[in-house]
Formats: sequence, C-alpha cells, structure tokens
Amino acid sequence: MKPHHLSLVAASIVPTVAIAALQVPPAAVLKPSSDRKVFWKAYLDWLSTATDDEAEQLDRVLAQHAHHVRPLVVAISDAIHDPATASHLPGSLLAELYAAGWQPLPRTLQRAA
Repeated sequence: MKPHHLSLVAASIVPTVAIAALQVPPAAVLKPSSDRKVFWKAYLDWLSTATDDEAEQLDRVLAQHAHHVRPLVVAISDAIHDPATASHLPGSLLAELYAAGWQPLPRTLQRAA
C-alpha cells in the first residue's frame, strides 16, 4: 500500500474542502504530546518523499509565518553546545542523530543561520 502524506501544491489546485478540513480552531493551539507525535510523523513521512521543489515551496510559505522561529537544527545544536542544557536532551534523540551521522552545527555557523 502506498503511504499517504500531505503534498504541497499550488493553492488553486487544492479543493476548498481539503483546506477547510485542515483548519484548526484557535482553542486547539496546545495539543497533547501524542497529537504532536502524529503531526511530526506525518511531516517526516512527507519530508522523506518530498521533492526539492516541494521542500523549497514549504520553506517559502513558512518564511511568511515563522520569521521569528529558529530552525530546529540550530536550536538543537545550541542545546548540545550549552553545558546547562546538553545533559537534559533526550538520550534517545542524541543517539538517533549520531547514529545517522549528524553532527551539531559549529557555533560560527549557528550565528549565521
């Protein structure tokens, strides 16, 4: 069975019903951890199959809404380099990142991001 994931396409092609189904009422801003996990799993599933164009499209859209948010890779790199927070990161996350060959950004690159 082919995995289902959200795909970013031009808004003119997306049926209004599909967009309305994704609308979140303002009262639902804080979600339980399990709901966040569902989001992240779906997002990561999508990201693993997204084309470069789709990823760039998402970046352009998010830049309009998340200009004040640091990239997660920068925040995690900062947390690893900071002795006050490094030991508080989930060990399973660090193990997964290092097993994948990921290294934290050097501090000089973090400042530029």
